[in-house]
Amino acid sequence: MGRVILACVGILAAGPAAIAENPSRPDSYLADVRAWQAHDARLMALAWRLTRTNAPFCANAQPAIGLMLTDFHRFPRPADVSAALGISSGIAIEAVAPASPAAAAGLRLGETLLAVGGAAVSATPSALPKGRFPHDLAHDRIDAELARSGAVTLRLARPGEMARDVRLVGQAACRARFTLISSGSAALSEGYVIRIAAPLMAEHPQDDEAATMLAHELAHNILGHVAENNAKGRNYLTVRRNEREADRLAPWLMANAGFDPAAAPRFIASWGPRHGGGITRSQSHDGWQDRAEAMTQELSAISSARAGQAAGPLDWRARLPAIQRD
Repeated sequence: MGRVILACVGILAAGPAAIAENPSRPDSYLADVRAWQAHDARLMALAWRLTRTNAPFCANAQPAIGLMLTDFHRFPRPADVSAALGISSGIAIEAVAPASPAAAAGLRLGETLLAVGGAAVSATPSALPKGRFPHDLAHDRIDAELARSGAVTLRLARPGEMARDVRLVGQAACRARFTLISSGSAALSEGYVIRIAAPLMAEHPQDDEAATMLAHELAHNILGHVAENNAKGRNYLTVRRNEREADRLAPWLMANAGFDPAAAPRFIASWGPRHGGGITRSQSHDGWQDRAEAMTQELSAISSARAGQAAGPLDWRARLPAIQRD
């Protein structure tokens, strides 16, 4: 939904833009590419925990396999990136979420994706909208196959090995696709795709803090905020209310995923005074003190819900009337 969570922090993370500025030999790309892949692996691991554990309560849950793809055409010099990694140029596995169907099947970083459901995939760029790449189309195919039958067959090739077919059965997950972007310091939901800036991940190495940002954007997906905001012309009163709802649902999503929900108000309270202004003074967001207080109020509700339940994820749907009141 275009929500910028932090002002510019001046931290540069390796990514397509950073690699584009490196004029040296292809083998010098390796460190930059590996740093970018490390960000993606962390993003995928945190996202899988959030989407899987909250799936029983998401009205838009869908089968997922815990896989992130990439293609070298997202980089300005794809052949050099391919050479740096020592694998064939094409659509390849970028990250595999721990404890996911993809991990259980032994899928590994760098494997080339040749086909989805028996249909070949191509990494040749075509007339795609700005910000869309061939690997996005492959993800779309995987999603369609999973939605149709609950499973998907991928043809994969490892360097120096014969291609093989792997059938993966999806597991229920809240509907979202997370992707890393290299520029700016934004975290935003587009209704399905959630984009997180690499500098934002780099500034917050503690997983509980990073999970706060991801959970907030996932809450926008769950609550249908992007569609509502667009239908109402992005009226700032509606946007501000929806931001408040996402703030309050985020700690519940975090608690179910095993993250510390108390990290949410701590994150806001520590970030606000350091960065000041920005969204904390905008018409579309409450001030940081109010945001931290609203999140803190949810901690008491979470504690009460946990006391009345021996184990298992908390059904936050019962809390939605309180979260969504004006």
